This record gives sequence, C-alpha cells and structure tokens, in this order.
Amino acid sequence: MVTAVSSVVDYGQSAQSFGSTAHRQLQELIDNQTGSLNEYLEQFNAKVIAEVFRDKNGDKAKIREKGSIGLDVVVLNTITNEAIFAFDLKTGKTGTSKSKAGEFGKRFNGAPIIDVYVRRK
Repeated sequence: MVTAVSSVVDYGQSAQSFGSTAHRQLQELIDNQTGSLNEYLEQFNAKVIAEVFRDKNGDKAKIREKGSIGLDVVVLNTITNEAIFAFDLKTGKTGTSKSKAGEFGKRFNGAPIIDVYVRRK
C-alpha cells in the first residue's frame, strides 16, 4: 500500500483529491499485481481483491452502488466467497466509526478490518 500512494504526495493537492488519487492508485496496484499473489493463495482457498462492495444483505454489489458499502482490499475465501480479513485505506483524520464498523461486520461476515492511515505531508 505504501508503494500505491507514495507518488500521490503533492503539497498543493486538496484533501479530497489526495484521497481519491490514493484510493485509485491502490486499486490499480492491487488489480495489476495480485496475479502471482493470488496464485500462491490458491492453495489456501484465498484471493486478494480491490474495491469489494456489499449491499445491505451482504451480497456482492457494484462499486459505489446506492446503499452499498465497500472496502479497499479484501482477502476472500474462494470456496465460501466470504471475507477473511480486509484493509480500508484512510487518508483523512478519522478512522472507521463504530456505526460503520457495525455495518461492515454485518455485510462482510464479521471479518476483521484494519484501517491503514496515509497522511498528506
């Protein structure tokens, strides 16, 4: 993740622009580099996916579909399609609220979620 956002640091960039760019670059990094990692993880019935969104019932949703919530990086069990654990990139000052953490728990089968903080310089 550090590689994904290291080139984003721009002293003149707004907070929103920084966050959007960091998230986009992280998704591109995951999408472009997970092949060999996922080949290795096959033996454990797992895979890494970027930008996983779930609807209110916990079913797969389109990215940013109305009523959905998503996580930036999810390690999924390939047999059950359930989250094993996940990472959520944070570029602002606050982490995941208790209410949102509860929603993540409901929609991602209670998998642990790790907030990863990246600050602008």
